[in-house]
Amino acid sequence: MFYYDLVRFLHERLNSNTLASTYVYYYTNPPVFDLDNLLRRIPNMIGHFAELDLTWGIPYFNHKNRTNIAYNMNISYKREEMELSLQLIRYWTNFAKTGDPNEPEYVSVHWPRYEQTKKSYINFNAYDTQVEEQFFEERFQFWNMILHRPICTPFHWYHTCLLISILVLVLVLLAIYIFYNAKRSRRNIKPTDITNNDIVTTYHFLPSVVS
Repeated sequence: MFYYDLVRFLHERLNSNTLASTYVYYYTNPPVFDLDNLLRRIPNMIGHFAELDLTWGIPYFNHKNRTNIAYNMNISYKREEMELSLQLIRYWTNFAKTGDPNEPEYVSVHWPRYEQTKKSYINFNAYDTQVEEQFFEERFQFWNMILHRPICTPFHWYHTCLLISILVLVLVLLAIYIFYNAKRSRRNIKPTDITNNDIVTTYHFLPSVVS
């Protein structure tokens, strides 16, 4: 569900009249900085900003300089992460220069355009950067089916007749039940002859209150 609007936007862009190319990436490399281990408490958690330190080239900063972020956060990078940082810088600068992340500077993996058939994208990882296809397409189709599914099918004339018939039947059964119980209640009442001898007058004398 989280990627639904993103994929929908990509589909709309493919169906638009724009001549600009679209490139999609997915970042699966765990963040190097951990902010006092907050990010590493959840396994395989990769936030929106996880690639920023590599994109900005922080692995190549002077770690002995007390004023830069690499020193203050006590960050150490592996050789594979430094290579990924270099590749990310090249992809981003190539795209800024030419609109194509693959040229003019050399990149290790060709980043294909996102197009109608394969819907290709690149998956960035320090140990296995590779091109994949059908960017969250299966999830998108599932949620698209759910969101566009009609709540109920349209009513036809026979549906209406059936509902009215059921309502009338319920009202008839309710009327029969009320009539039957009222008749049975009247039948159980025995008439009582009231005579003068049955009338008893009772006097209650309240004791005098002596103050």
